[in-house]
Amino acid sequence: MRNPLSKNAFEEFSEEHSLVYSSRFEEDAHTVVRGVTLTTARKDEFLVQGNIEGQEVQLLQRQVSLHKPGSEMMVVKWAIMHLPLPKGTNLPHIFLDGNNRYHEDVYDAIFTKFHKLVLAPAPHETTFTAHYRIFTNPETIPQLPELLDERMLNKLSALGHHMDYELFENNAYVYLPGGATKNTQLNQMLSAARLLTSNFN
Repeated sequence: MRNPLSKNAFEEFSEEHSLVYSSRFEEDAHTVVRGVTLTTARKDEFLVQGNIEGQEVQLLQRQVSLHKPGSEMMVVKWAIMHLPLPKGTNLPHIFLDGNNRYHEDVYDAIFTKFHKLVLAPAPHETTFTAHYRIFTNPETIPQLPELLDERMLNKLSALGHHMDYELFENNAYVYLPGGATKNTQLNQMLSAARLLTSNFN
């Protein structure tokens, strides 16, 4: 069943930032939001697209059915914000898993199809890294101190530890586990997305 609070939040966010809102939409190359949660067993809704101060933004709510070996089927949900990065950025795959409701069970199930991602040591001793697990490819670990700027991580930490983040190639994603029911949550995701991409724009 669709949550009317979520629908209202996405509509309000789109109006506030003069974006295009679609409650239901046909998925194509221009609307699909990728990242680790992309699976055939998903349901996407409340698509918001457009430009905010020169930055392209996509936002939607995604529900996914996951099966972890030895456990029952899990139905999980995220609000996801996608910011395309400049062409040629070509970042390695990095996932920042916060200490939130999906901290281990959900992402451990998802990562079974991302065999190259390994748990990496913290690149800096910060409040952020005390609350996050960092996953990347082994060959990327030496680059993490440069890719994940200490000041940027501290600013992200000030927003809390309830969001997750992903960088890959020319893309940045912010995930809010459980989905969004308030416009304030979506604006906080936007603040986080701007911080996450500040080193790459």
